[in-house]
Amino acid sequence: MGYGRNKMILFYAWTDTQIINLVNIKLTVYRNDRADLLVYGLSRVSEELLNEVLAGRIFENIYFLEVPPFYLERCREGFREKLGAFFLGGDYRKYFNDRLTKFLGKKEYSLFLTGAFWSETLLVIRYLRQKNEGIKVMFYEEGLAAYNGRPKWLFRAVPNKGIKATIRTVLYYGFSAYSYRKYVKGIYLYKPELSNIDYIGKIKIPFSGKQKRFCPGQKNNELSREKIYQDSEVIFIAEAMGGKDFCWKGIFNSILDVIFSVKVNAKVVIKAHPLGDIKEDLSGLEHYTGLYIDRNPERIETILSRIWMDDKVVITGNSSSALYLKWLYGKTPHMILMDFRRDRYVEEYIHRYITYYDDKKAYAPRNMDELKEILLEIFMVRNKKRG
Repeated sequence: MGYGRNKMILFYAWTDTQIINLVNIKLTVYRNDRADLLVYGLSRVSEELLNEVLAGRIFENIYFLEVPPFYLERCREGFREKLGAFFLGGDYRKYFNDRLTKFLGKKEYSLFLTGAFWSETLLVIRYLRQKNEGIKVMFYEEGLAAYNGRPKWLFRAVPNKGIKATIRTVLYYGFSAYSYRKYVKGIYLYKPELSNIDYIGKIKIPFSGKQKRFCPGQKNNELSREKIYQDSEVIFIAEAMGGKDFCWKGIFNSILDVIFSVKVNAKVVIKAHPLGDIKEDLSGLEHYTGLYIDRNPERIETILSRIWMDDKVVITGNSSSALYLKWLYGKTPHMILMDFRRDRYVEEYIHRYITYYDDKKAYAPRNMDELKEILLEIFMVRNKKRG
């Protein structure tokens, strides 16, 4: 792309998935450009992954920005503490300005890549514009918000709806939350055809069929777990628990009942979401024969990218793992999307997903009876092939 010898690119991430996506973008789109990686140290960033990226010498520098001691999303009790959270904007601005000055110094960046405006992205842009007012901003996909999110969702500094989110946005970032939108030139996506974004340009991450995808290395203690996945027939990828999320405990039980009614001796793996309260959410399920519950925090795509998937059944809700398995790692299991809370945006996304998936192997049941019919058909066809 060419951004000059004296100007660089700054990549910004706050999850493992984002780091992997940025590595892929660096190795394809910006492979000849000088770039630094700035990581905001939220709980979804693993030290092991950062060490692998560092060892690969993909970026000139990797800067790790610790969350401030007054981090907003920590548990706050009582009216006064919760009210006080609304007025931490000045503290955040000073914290980010001090840390970025220490890390970046006099560096001048001409391009900034981020997943969205949340996770204090606007504070980073604010700092970078002090050095270069003409800096360009590009988004990259960080999950399904880029595929089935609400209109202009990526432009929200606080990814929530309601008056409280609006008040916090203005108090923390001023009106830059709205004026900075004009600097965003587009978004990098693995599968632009699936995205409902229509407010910025969509650019495909240009993988070729022979190009190696970045995938974190295998740990020695993962070998036994990998074999469990290899021997399984059904893999249930859970979403984060709590609130209005899809995969609450009652749904687990109902789906497991359907699976084992179709095949009594089925081998099933539940991959718990790393952000869920997995000890509580999955308690009491161990009585199902043939069930393995994987409570390890590793990304499910990392494990499944290394095994044969064509004859397996993957069940999940509104999860980016369904997207990445197919369009990042080239895996084509039978994919069952079980999101019963579908709004219009998710409904349209599921339709696009099924349209572009291979060999009529993607399904979207609306209830347990439809799920049972789908599983019966899959197992029947599989048994015929095996003779």
